[in-house]
This record gives sequence, structure tokens and C-alpha cells, in this order.
Amino acid sequence: MVGQLLTVNRLSFAPAGLHRTTIALLPLLQRLQDEHELKATKPVSIFVQVEPEDLTIQADAYHLTHILSNLIDNAVKYSPNQAEIDIQVVRDTRHRIVFTISDKGMGIPREYRQR
Repeated sequence: MVGQLLTVNRLSFAPAGLHRTTIALLPLLQRLQDEHELKATKPVSIFVQVEPEDLTIQADAYHLTHILSNLIDNAVKYSPNQAEIDIQVVRDTRHRIVFTISDKGMGIPREYRQR
């Protein structure tokens, strides 16, 4: 996942490498919610909140979907017997779009958090 994030970062400086489109975030996240709840091998509950509900972003749909899917996969994988995942997307006071994905998994060990 880190490699892909670095690739996306590099591609962002080469406009020809990304295919930016306007993406409605709520439908995208609802689709990922359905996919991950259906394919899981353990009970999974994903809660999605997008404020405002019609929030959109200019991004490469393939890369954004892939990054979000990886984060959800990891939240499911590292959660105990039942995964409860909260996904929240908001526009902050500086007009940035902030994605928060939280779960009740074991978390990242303290010695690796700086990385």
C-alpha cells in the first residue's frame, strides 16, 4: 500500500499519469461498503458518513478506489472476530476533504507509528 501511495504522489506531479474526474464520494463509499461486507469471511459492519452527502472530489477514480479499498481491507483483516468500521468524509474549515477510517482492531504497534 505504501508503494502505491508513493506512486500516486509521483503521478500527481505528472498530469498525464492521472485521469482526474469528478467523483461523488457517497456512492463510491457505499459501493465499497457493499463489496467488503459481501466478500468478508467474518461478520463486517461498515458505517459510512459523508458530510455534505453530495460531496465530490477531483481525483483519479481508479487510484482513489484502490487506496480506500486497501484501507478497508486492512481494517477488516486486523479486526477481531467481528469488524466494525467507521468511514467519515468531511470538508474541513480550510476546504480540504478529510477521510477518516477507524476500526476496533489491534492498531499499529507504537514502534512503527512514525513510519
